[in-house]
Amino acid sequence: MEYFDLLYPSEEKRIQGRKKSISKSLLSDLQMHELVKNGLIEETDYQFLMTEMEYLPTDPEIIQYRQTILLDLIRNPIFMNEFENLCTTLREKVTDKKYDIWEPATPIYKNLLEYIRVLSLNKHILFNTKLTIEHEMESDLFRNVLDFLQTEDYSKALSEIITQMKSVLESDAIQYRVSYAYGKVIQYLEIDVVHSDQVAPTIKKRGLLKKNIVNDSNLISADNIILSNNLNEMYTKTIIKLCELAARLNNVIVLPLKKMAKELRYYRIAIKIYNLCNEARIHQCMPDLTQRSRGGLAINQLCPLQLFQPRMQRSLTTNDYSNEDGKIAIITGANSGGKTIFIQSLGIAQIFMQLGYFVPAMSYDADVMNYIGSLFTNIEDVDTIHGKLEQELVDVKEIAKELKPNSMLLMNEILATTSEKEAAQIMAEIIRAFSVSESNILCATHMCSFAEMVEDKTLILESGQKAINYIAEQRVDENNKRYNTYHIVKGKPNRIMLEDELIQKYIPTK
Repeated sequence: MEYFDLLYPSEEKRIQGRKKSISKSLLSDLQMHELVKNGLIEETDYQFLMTEMEYLPTDPEIIQYRQTILLDLIRNPIFMNEFENLCTTLREKVTDKKYDIWEPATPIYKNLLEYIRVLSLNKHILFNTKLTIEHEMESDLFRNVLDFLQTEDYSKALSEIITQMKSVLESDAIQYRVSYAYGKVIQYLEIDVVHSDQVAPTIKKRGLLKKNIVNDSNLISADNIILSNNLNEMYTKTIIKLCELAARLNNVIVLPLKKMAKELRYYRIAIKIYNLCNEARIHQCMPDLTQRSRGGLAINQLCPLQLFQPRMQRSLTTNDYSNEDGKIAIITGANSGGKTIFIQSLGIAQIFMQLGYFVPAMSYDADVMNYIGSLFTNIEDVDTIHGKLEQELVDVKEIAKELKPNSMLLMNEILATTSEKEAAQIMAEIIRAFSVSESNILCATHMCSFAEMVEDKTLILESGQKAINYIAEQRVDENNKRYNTYHIVKGKPNRIMLEDELIQKYIPTK
């Protein structure tokens, strides 16, 4: 039987792919749970999806495999419903029973009859269900599923096995049950041959005989204790083995399909998000992994999905971004200017891409990241032995252990509890160390001193990496007041603008 799996193209790829590839705090830092609060995902679906996000694929073959399956399901919604119904209708197994080879609670042949009945039922469901195909399937998986269900050889082979199992219980079947009284008398049992279909063989006692003789070809002497002990055991164990064979055969057929029914949820979540974004006229794209460049990242009109709500009236500000000039982006600007939202939306988009989902952007050309991590400022934990700065440095050390070549690291307003001069020096050392991995690093920060090191090129990075300054854009209205555009654009850090903002915020006007 073919390997059927909705998430991985092979069993080997599944084993290799079940490795953690994101940082512990990434999903909370990206505010992924906002997708639940805003109605894009149900809570139970989110809990299911969290596991798959933790095992985010880093193999392009797995991602392309999922992309193709998702597109097949979007084009064939009736098939998806029919296939899910088929999988869930299959009966997985017979209720487990404990067998006593000497005195089974249920006649052993009845157990085998139940296994055969379940196997026959599943055979009928599998090979008599017609699935509606609206558009030709592009994925190898669904083509193989359809071939399996439509190939008569599989049905015939299964019918032959079921027939042979039934024959064990039919006219030539014999059940042995030999009883004896050890050390006292010898009993003889006659073995009856069953001639009616699926009826348990019966045993006729011939009475107690004092002599060890056999006077009929249908009698077996119990004088041989080993034989008398094992005749019934042989028959019972044979039936048990046939039950086990039927169960294994049923599992081979049913379990992969049952697993696929559960994993269809993965794609139903993707389709729900896709449909809601379509209704809201949000641009979406399926990234083409065959055109990617190593470490490349080029985005056009990226939407902050964590802010999206179905039926919302206002449009969301989108952003463009490219790492063509440098993989390290230092983002400064006014508070509430969109810096954090931007790096969160970029992280969510990269996760969606590697899940094989549509990305909320006009275009999204990106390499597969081997690891995605985050370092966000957080409220000081009063229970920790570390101060906030020390705890952030501990987190930096932990991320450094996990960071792989060609990763993505999102940093947001860390080192805010020390002086700007000291924080800028520490940040410079951190970025230098991380640049060795040749990863995409996006750092939203309040530290103009650090951004100025980038601007005057005193920040020397490893492996020829380059850092580029970006700012949260502000414009001036007709009253000469600044307002945020929520666009992130290339630009020089503006210390005066930040100082003016602090003055307006903390110094009351007369």
